[in-house]
Amino acid sequence: MAPLRLAALGLLHESNTFARVATDMAAFERAGVLRGEQIRARHSDAQTTMAGFLDLHDDNEVVVEPLLFTFANPRGPIESSAFQQLCREMLDQLSSRGPWDGVLLAQHGAAVSEEPFNADAYITARVREVVGPDVPIGLAMDLHGNISPALIEASSVVSSDWCYSWSQVSGSPRALSSSAFRSRPGTLVSSEVLARVLS
Repeated sequence: MAPLRLAALGLLHESNTFARVATDMAAFERAGVLRGEQIRARHSDAQTTMAGFLDLHDDNEVVVEPLLFTFANPRGPIESSAFQQLCREMLDQLSSRGPWDGVLLAQHGAAVSEEPFNADAYITARVREVVGPDVPIGLAMDLHGNISPALIEASSVVSSDWCYSWSQVSGSPRALSSSAFRSRPGTLVSSEVLARVLS
């Protein structure tokens, strides 16, 4: 039996709509726009959401394929041109390298772009358009992310970090990834609940 193929990608930003300085493409490039094996090299041994996704990789049962991951430090809303450029590349990678058995999204939950405003929901909805209605989509988000009806509708399961300490952040995506294949569409759970369910 062929292993499950999971795509891992994300655009992570904590936007401040009161800040006067917008987040441009250069801000993402300074922090790192990582592709493919660059993601694995940077995050394999880290305590990050993406590290939790990558930790699921098992050649015999689950193959996690990192596509594109980027973040920028907290700042004003993301400039529309930068947001659309990054989204296009993410979606092109997702489309050209499919089909997928599941998609894992590393999003903060508080990303705002100049247009569209609800950046995280927009990304999730576009991913849904690419993979279709039956492929599980799981999101791992920050505890104070903005969870909108549009985001829930497009996803299969949404998990938020439950602790202040980032030392445990990679555990949430591990639990999320397993839960994404068991949950009803639009499921919202905390990683604390997932840990109890999957232990």
